Amino acid sequence: MQFHGEIFSATLEMATGLTIAGPDHFSDVPYQVCYLLHGLCGNDKCWERYTRLPVYAEEHNILFVMPDAARSFYTDMRYGGQYLQYISEELPEICKNLFHISSKREDTFAIGCSMGGYGAIKAAFGHPERFGACAALSPCCLMIGEEMDELRCLPQEQAIKRYGTQLMRDFTAIFGSELALCPQDNPIRLAEQIAIKQNCPKFYLACGKQDSYLQDCRRYHAILDSLNIQHTYQEFNGAHDWYCFDETLCHALKWLTASQPE
Repeated sequence: MQFHGEIFSATLEMATGLTIAGPDHFSDVPYQVCYLLHGLCGNDKCWERYTRLPVYAEEHNILFVMPDAARSFYTDMRYGGQYLQYISEELPEICKNLFHISSKREDTFAIGCSMGGYGAIKAAFGHPERFGACAALSPCCLMIGEEMDELRCLPQEQAIKRYGTQLMRDFTAIFGSELALCPQDNPIRLAEQIAIKQNCPKFYLACGKQDSYLQDCRRYHAILDSLNIQHTYQEFNGAHDWYCFDETLCHALKWLTASQPE
């Protein structure tokens, strides 16, 4: 089953794209649901276009919900939409009313690649009462606190040379001209907070060995270990591309199935 359309978001105050992929057969039991998040240059259709997602939906009996988050980094932007609130609060309520999905925490997952991996961590770690599992595939921005600290010290010309004009515009719209982070935008702070509360969703982290974010993923894996947060970390041959994202999604879904009780 595939659905392409738009919904109106009261949080964003606009119509926004939404893609759904699910099993072709109908079940009397509500489907498990996965909010599958795209990367920086993508949209709600990317996962269905570039991966074997329809096969995975049928194999794992999961309804995949893919929102369009533009270049928001799944953040409640300083000068823009409240995308984190939309993804983690409003969209699950909309989907619960529209589709035959479970509202149970253990049946609700967040998965994403690159910018979407960052968004999945923010959604799941920020709302552990809603999300029972999370998979971050080659996520960016794991060390965003350090990155913004460095960026604030750079002259504008050097900052643009390092990140590019458009990304600097994105950062200003998201974090303001002072590039100030809220705790909900910092994966390390989120991990520290959830370690204290001891209510972390099941967590899977994966990255390609030729990916530029590999060292950050290894560091985040070590941080989670130091906080005694149980998680699974895997590395695969591959770069920051859809070949690797498809493979790691396949492994993440197998992990998800294996980690669930009989």
